[in-house]
Amino acid sequence: MKINGPALGHSVTSLDPAGAPNATARQEIEKLNLAPEMGNNVLLYVDDIQHTHPEFLPKFISLCDAQRKVEGVWKGRTRTYDLRGKKLVVCMAGNPHTESGAKFQIPDMLANRADTYNLGDILEGKDDLFGLFYIENSLTSNRVLAPLTTRDPGDVDKLVRMARGEPIQVDQLSHPYSAVELSEILSVLEKLVRVQQTLLRINQQYILSASQQDAYRTEPPFKLQGSYRNMNKLAEKIVAAMDDEELETPIDDQVPDPHRRGRKPPEAGRDEGPNDARPKATVGGDQEGLRPHPADGKLGRRPREPVDRSAQHRLREARGHQREHQSAPSRKPPRDLPMGSIPTSAPLPRLHRPCRRWT
Repeated sequence: MKINGPALGHSVTSLDPAGAPNATARQEIEKLNLAPEMGNNVLLYVDDIQHTHPEFLPKFISLCDAQRKVEGVWKGRTRTYDLRGKKLVVCMAGNPHTESGAKFQIPDMLANRADTYNLGDILEGKDDLFGLFYIENSLTSNRVLAPLTTRDPGDVDKLVRMARGEPIQVDQLSHPYSAVELSEILSVLEKLVRVQQTLLRINQQYILSASQQDAYRTEPPFKLQGSYRNMNKLAEKIVAAMDDEELETPIDDQVPDPHRRGRKPPEAGRDEGPNDARPKATVGGDQEGLRPHPADGKLGRRPREPVDRSAQHRLREARGHQREHQSAPSRKPPRDLPMGSIPTSAPLPRLHRPCRRWT
């Protein structure tokens, strides 16, 4: 049973469908109450909990201790569900930041009683499987790779390994690919692997930044996610005929830096359009100072020219000393010169009398 966290929103604080602010939230609460009503062999999955109200999550605290009870409402009547001895699991997933850019934190009583897992800890030793998920999830978005979704899933893993340069015989594939079709698929997968590596570096930097405490930060939080949604949008634009320079264009569009490639910054309050495939950042993020470098694989702050403050201070002192020792006549323009012969570098003479208006 999957519950959509953004559909609940920040206004839902109880498990009563009558208190829902809209029909969508009411339907999600009814689904949530259906899970304990069914009782056995149920997995209740609440997605994107960072978009919910802080008072909503503590409703599940009693499920994490010996009571195994939860209060709910079913068909207009309040119910107390006793789930001891029943197979009901509640799984919650969320991001470290809310839609406003604030840091999301699970309630302490719920975090202390439940089993909490960080994505970075779970991925340890499974980087290849996590990276392969990016490609598998984007197959339907590409015209050339879409037929692979209806064939043997083992072919996808073998084709990706072939695109990375691993020698695999064609007869090991379950589907009889023609030479032209296989060549086009491998060409698209080679480019898709490059996009995958770039988004994985962005995602790793996002996880690393989210795991740091604000008191120990040396730079602003990195809030570009580089998720599989960005992978899907980029997969739509990849074709086999692309060269390296043409492939860099959609990859560079992932970075919200209007100074790159002559891109103009968007107007305030206006979206880039439906084809904007950049990793979305939360509002108020300072992550635009950080950007990936797909060409060399580096990720960090844009380099800036070093500024010598002492040299600037000495230059200001020298200019002030020169003005103090400059004689007064040398600073005034010559008044005995005819009109038109005053040097352009000299300041214009000051008028001692105001100009009269001729009528």
